[in-house]
Amino acid sequence: MRRQYGVLTMWSRINSESAFDRAVRDHDEAVAACGLAVWVGTEPTFTDRFSESPEWLSAALGDDKAARAEQLLCALQKRLGGVVLRTLGRLYPGENQPRWSLGLYARRDGDAIWSGPPDPGIGVSLDEIGATAPDLNAFRTSLCAGLQAIGYGARDCMDAQRDLKVVALCPDGDDSIPLNDPPLDPSSPSHADSGGADTPQTEDLPCLIISDMDWQGAKVARISLPDCGTVARFMLCLQAIGTAATDSGLSSLVLTGHPPPVDATVSWTTITPDPAVIEINMAPYPNVTELLAATRTLYAASAELGLAPYRLYYNGSVADSGGGGQITLGGASPQESPFFVVPRLLPRLVRYLDRHPALSYLFAHDHIGGSGQAVRADERGRDAFGELGLALALLERGPTPDAETLWAGLSHLLTDATGNSHRAELNIEKLWNPHVPERGKLGLAEFRALRMQHSPERAAALAA
Repeated sequence: MRRQYGVLTMWSRINSESAFDRAVRDHDEAVAACGLAVWVGTEPTFTDRFSESPEWLSAALGDDKAARAEQLLCALQKRLGGVVLRTLGRLYPGENQPRWSLGLYARRDGDAIWSGPPDPGIGVSLDEIGATAPDLNAFRTSLCAGLQAIGYGARDCMDAQRDLKVVALCPDGDDSIPLNDPPLDPSSPSHADSGGADTPQTEDLPCLIISDMDWQGAKVARISLPDCGTVARFMLCLQAIGTAATDSGLSSLVLTGHPPPVDATVSWTTITPDPAVIEINMAPYPNVTELLAATRTLYAASAELGLAPYRLYYNGSVADSGGGGQITLGGASPQESPFFVVPRLLPRLVRYLDRHPALSYLFAHDHIGGSGQAVRADERGRDAFGELGLALALLERGPTPDAETLWAGLSHLLTDATGNSHRAELNIEKLWNPHVPERGKLGLAEFRALRMQHSPERAAALAA
């Protein structure tokens, strides 16, 4: 009887999951039938619910957290492919340096994006790395030749003081693929001559900076990437770097530097530290069905590493991980954002949320209210709320607002009491913000009043 009950329960669960998946597909088809493309992303957070270490209770940083994040990145890379990029995370007040950020950059069509040696943290043993220091000169020479072969005016420089090998990408190559500003300060020693009279200056040129770093007692090669501007240019750089690294015999290579450009053809997923959790900023997806599949992969990989979307309190309460479960809506590109395609959408959405406060609290985390992490407009004070009402009325009655007018009209009102837009229930700091370089004008609106969901299905239901 017990076995029969177990079989029936399993069969019921399978049918229930299939019904859920069908419901999500029906939802996506209904949205598509409206002629409006809405991309959706989320930022799940996970914790080690058995740990009493500070980094899993309240602190943002800790050695164990960095190691576990790297393990998760390795698990995702094996499942999803892509290339590992180690870029700089955010610098918070009171912290001496930016936090780490581990990223996975992949093509959405599934084609390979990287042909070079792997990142040393992704399943590379110390035996494979070897005891000999990498030959950076050979790497630099091969990279210069490879870049020149694809039309870049690359020239070879060196910084004797820091033993950096600098490949400056000159504008005298193919003008159709120029790069943007260099990642180095012009006063940096890397912009100085290496001593030779004929060594060209690299000031005002974007540079690929080659060096080595310690990795668990061994030396591995590292290259810092500049701002490549577009995905096509970044792909060309990756191809040249991968070929040069392989040809020069590197067993592993760490890619660091400027965050990569993104568009609808690539996905960029990052893992960063936050108080008590690690946060996975997932790449957005064109519908909830694809988001659900990606979220299931992430939850499964996290569970295998002992990372949970929830924690158990000593009083018996079951809570979320301690981080948020924000959901972001936008388009395939900033110009295709639904908030710009239908300019009245955002003001009406703000008004709808204001009139339905239950939606702010139904799935909210524990810290709500005027001092919380997702402050409603009516929790800032009556004066601010009245001003918001006037702004919404003017946006509704006046000419159809463009992207700049939408952001300027609402950004100073969708904040907490201190003016922090990142802590608003509806965060539009990446809608069309001219004050945030590169990442401010993305056409995005983020819903922050959502706790971390315990299952991929609940997360997908909220996204829908």
